[in-house]
Amino acid sequence: MRASQAATAAQAGAAPSGGGGGGGGGGAGAPAPEAPVWHALVAGAASGLAARVVTYPADTVKARLQVQGAAAAAIASRRGLRGSAAAAATTRYAGTLDAARCMLLREGPPSLYRGFGAVLLGVLPANMAYFGGYELGKRLTPPGWGAAGDMATGALAQLLAGVVYTPVDIVKERLQVQAIMGGAYKYRGPVQALRAMLAEGAAGGGGGSGGGGGSTGSGSIGNGAGSGSGAGGRAAAGAQGPAGAAAAAAEGGVGGGVQRPRWRLAGLFRGYWATNAVWLPWNIIYVAAYERARQEAASAAGLQRPEQLPAWGTAACSAGAAAAAALVTHPGDVVKTRLQVLTATPEGRGLTAVAVARGMLAAEGARAFWSGLAARLLNIAPGCALSWALYESIKARLAEEAGLGRVT
Repeated sequence: MRASQAATAAQAGAAPSGGGGGGGGGGAGAPAPEAPVWHALVAGAASGLAARVVTYPADTVKARLQVQGAAAAAIASRRGLRGSAAAAATTRYAGTLDAARCMLLREGPPSLYRGFGAVLLGVLPANMAYFGGYELGKRLTPPGWGAAGDMATGALAQLLAGVVYTPVDIVKERLQVQAIMGGAYKYRGPVQALRAMLAEGAAGGGGGSGGGGGSTGSGSIGNGAGSGSGAGGRAAAGAQGPAGAAAAAAEGGVGGGVQRPRWRLAGLFRGYWATNAVWLPWNIIYVAAYERARQEAASAAGLQRPEQLPAWGTAACSAGAAAAAALVTHPGDVVKTRLQVLTATPEGRGLTAVAVARGMLAAEGARAFWSGLAARLLNIAPGCALSWALYESIKARLAEEAGLGRVT
């Protein structure tokens, strides 16, 4: 399989699967038999879930470090606090280790796995969307495109997988950082968070990542958030969580009349393009770096093809490429995370990615764009390496039981 298969799968908690020679790893000889698609679905879901169990705490720490600056500003603004009083009322972590230590001491080990239920629900459909897009991309890409074909296939797979992964990502991140949001919203679990997102979509013009006709965005809290003063925005600004979103939907009727909230899917996809703005470049960088690393490693070991590398060798190449891609795309990931979380707050109903970025730069400086980098690297690099090894092992076992021998 092409290396681009490994890239987007890493985002959705799926296993990387670059076992074949996509753009440059293909080698001479008779083509190996091709495994059924369900092999990839089973191996991807199982290995991806296992990797997420191991690396999820680092992902939670990353989310809190990325959001804490905006959360502190929102809490201080909402409570009218300044100076030392504002600092005392908000949680601030000094870094990755400090965040992990504080969470363990104050909230206990379960805090590191907040939102994991959303991952459990989303791994399988995210994998199905990704691999379906991957197979479609292979059929649509003209022969002979090489690495460009890998990248095009990975991009198509990401666009389709993002439809499933974006709602999962939003639910996960909102639950991960809920404890430091000062009560701006409070969900009991993934299901309630999902209902709140649907209610936000029903609010229509009251706000959202694309801006909204009902919100005038009055009042900055250091993160570019508008408080909303349109028909739907008044209710959103004065209420919290799912109830506030539903109230905004009800108040935003024609002529100010009250109507039932209209459940809309739009609330599930706030930040969809912000997500793709992170993961499409991540795919492109990952593919190029991963294929190059495999070729160089195989050449140094005197092997004819990258596919002949041992599992630990391919895992190392995957981890290195993933880390490099994460480093380059991290500023966009910070903006994406803040956007998806802050749109759940009364102050953030009309936020856009551009507004978030501008607010970060003005209030916190350029350093804010690198918040949580170490935690993200601790999540992505080992996660890709582990899921790679597990994926190949499961796929090989399934192929052996099916009598296919070595497959692609």
